[in-house]
Amino acid sequence: MIYWDSSALVKRYLREDGTDVVQSLLQETEVLATSKLTYPEILSAFMRKRRAGEINRKTLEAVIDKFENDWDRILVIEFHNELLPASKRLIEKYPLRGPMPCTLHPPYGWRRL
Repeated sequence: MIYWDSSALVKRYLREDGTDVVQSLLQETEVLATSKLTYPEILSAFMRKRRAGEINRKTLEAVIDKFENDWDRILVIEFHNELLPASKRLIEKYPLRGPMPCTLHPPYGWRRL
């Protein structure tokens, strides 16, 4: 299993620097895991590309359809308020940004925090 944040997962749908690496890794993993926050982050990234004129409407609709079809097969990691104190400790200890600390928690091994 590989955990994918939105900045990596968006490369599955749109060509960017690093797309070839992402595509290669995707072929090697059976389970794709991400945070629930990835859903709005990915859609936001698609819309930013459309508004900037980097993709056309047809491409936007196609990547949204592909992403939403994939979403049902992705292991979505939830987080809850009781994880916030451990998230604080992670942020203090490591250079993490955004929601990342909330996704690095049980059941995937951060119980000792």
